[in-house]
Amino acid sequence: MYGEGREAYFAIEAGRTSLSITPRIDADDSRGINNVVIFCFDPALAVLAHRHERGPDFLIHDSHLYDGVDERQVARALALAAEVRRESLGVYQDSGCHIRW
Repeated sequence: MYGEGREAYFAIEAGRTSLSITPRIDADDSRGINNVVIFCFDPALAVLAHRHERGPDFLIHDSHLYDGVDERQVARALALAAEVRRESLGVYQDSGCHIRW
């Protein structure tokens, strides 16, 4: 979403009794970028839940998720949601966009 040079990944650490999974984007630690990290993490979990029939086939985000996020990244995020929808079959909804599949 932020172009080349900014790697997105999950940092996974094994504890004694649990896993710590932290989504990351290599970039400045701003509120907008942290919100995009949440945006990307949520569909990843929703797709996994859908594939294993363990969750609802929809995802809802409030418009506050886009606070501090540049308009170009919001547009890319919504395009990504539409692409994930096409590939995974489900529903994506935020307060300004509802995509059903």
